[in-house]
Amino acid sequence: MIAAEETLHPIILIIILILAVGAGLWVGNNLGDASRKATKARGRAAKEESIAASLGKQAQGLISGSAVRLYKWRRDRKRKQRDRERVQ
Repeated sequence: MIAAEETLHPIILIIILILAVGAGLWVGNNLGDASRKATKARGRAAKEESIAASLGKQAQGLISGSAVRLYKWRRDRKRKQRDRERVQ
């Protein structure tokens, strides 16, 4: 039972990471498209960053950062658990 749990956790973590990266890319892409359309409709210069573009960058950063923090937290937790088992 323990071996099944040990293999299941990394698999779930990998799936979560893939979903988080995919969601970040999807959100960023859609907001980027909306931003380009809004820029063209307003006739603004392409150099100016719109609200949608900045929100897209923030969303991508948040999703990617959360995935990385989850990975690091999980890795540190496993290390501490292994260290506790070695001491006992």
